[in-house]
Amino acid sequence: MKITDTIDRADQEAYLEFVRTLFADSRSLIVGAVLQVLIMMIVLYDTRFMPILLFIAGVFISSSWRIYIGHRYELATANLDTQDIAERVKSAENWENQYILPSALSAANVGVFCYFGLQVSDTELALSAVLCLMFTPLPTIVGRLYGSLKLVGYMLFGLFAPVITGYFTHGDIPHFLLGMMCIPYVLLVLNMVKNVRGTVMSAVHGNAEKVALGKRFDVALSNMSHGLIMFDTSQRISVINDM
Repeated sequence: MKITDTIDRADQEAYLEFVRTLFADSRSLIVGAVLQVLIMMIVLYDTRFMPILLFIAGVFISSSWRIYIGHRYELATANLDTQDIAERVKSAENWENQYILPSALSAANVGVFCYFGLQVSDTELALSAVLCLMFTPLPTIVGRLYGSLKLVGYMLFGLFAPVITGYFTHGDIPHFLLGMMCIPYVLLVLNMVKNVRGTVMSAVHGNAEKVALGKRFDVALSNMSHGLIMFDTSQRISVINDM
């Protein structure tokens, strides 16, 4: 087997594992949704801005949608390991695309809420809650969603585009500059995601190369016409072939 073939196989296996993790922990999704609702309720209590109830409903809808897709994924992939790797990758791409829509809508729901929250919040409590809700998804985006740059792009756009638009349309230079400063921050987060993905894939490729070289070494030892035995510095057998 060529090393390049082994690396390609490792890439496919890594992608399959990434897609599996999207649906693996519904409890974290539920906890995140509950925290979003609680923060929105704090802003609602402080501002009495009743349309916030619509965003709370949006949290329930998007979270329920993702949980439902996760349940369907578990049922559909129960016996997927028996299929060819190419078919499994194709199926994983389909499930990833299904996951992107509710995730992007969830991010957009938070982003639009933050836009209105910044407009109507007059107290330190409400402003702190809005900013907390806007930035808390970023560790998840960097540390968990790095496998799909497409998903990351949609979520970052949904989170920050409404807020940046609000700053740009506020009508004064300080808010315009604040909106401009958000853009390099979003690009920085996207670059962090790429770096995390690159680090993970480099480790995957390195392990795949070691596996491929090990298999080549075993084949070479097994097909030698003479016996071979090698010792380590403690005079213990480290390599031996079968005659």
